Amino acid sequence: MTGQSVLKTMTNFYSAYLRNYAAKWVLVDNLRPFLVSILRLINFTLDEDEWDAIRFGAKDFDLSDDHWYDYTFEGTERIDFQFATHRETEAVYIVTDCSALLGIKISAFETLFQHYRAKQGLSSMEVLVSDAFAEASLPGSDNIVTFRPSEYDFERSDAFDFFNGREWLSLAEEHLVMPIYDAGIQWLTPDAQKYFFPAYIISAIRQTRSETLETALSAISEPSRQLTVLQASIIEFVISDLKRQER
Repeated sequence: MTGQSVLKTMTNFYSAYLRNYAAKWVLVDNLRPFLVSILRLINFTLDEDEWDAIRFGAKDFDLSDDHWYDYTFEGTERIDFQFATHRETEAVYIVTDCSALLGIKISAFETLFQHYRAKQGLSSMEVLVSDAFAEASLPGSDNIVTFRPSEYDFERSDAFDFFNGREWLSLAEEHLVMPIYDAGIQWLTPDAQKYFFPAYIISAIRQTRSETLETALSAISEPSRQLTVLQASIIEFVISDLKRQER
């Protein structure tokens, strides 16, 4: 083998290695909702012909052979996709070429659609919700409501009694309906709002009620809305799917 042939072989090997390393995956059944969610970011609507091309194209290209199906979408931004199916795990591996900011958002949706199971519905997202909001710490008694409750401040007093000393997951387990207006999240400090907000996501999922989550989201203060890309993606997807179910 000539030196040029060796160089070409090594170049192809490392190119395949880097592509496989960079590839993310979603379950085959989640490929369409994943694409719909991503393309919404660039104001592009996936039509049936495009979906047929991708789902059959990805199926025909096997990850183990390092064969990839290429497809490009161009809306407000351009995204170049490569797809390959890993048949043993029923996953589609995906490589994207796009702007850095869009890439961060795509990674968040990839994580989301690794957890989502269509047959279980949004309940399959509860573990991801817990993981995504795990960094928030349980606030102390002096950091629950915006100021110390008194007998003349019934809303904050009720909120203090409801949330004080409780972990958000235990509240979600014990209360199907989280308080929205009386003793609701709007009376809490920014730290408490961040900590208890995932209980409202779980409550909305279990009630199949988007209003619960939308009302809680609109009630929290600006500092509490400093969400990670993954947290924001979860909220957006849950609200969208709940509205679809409510129609």
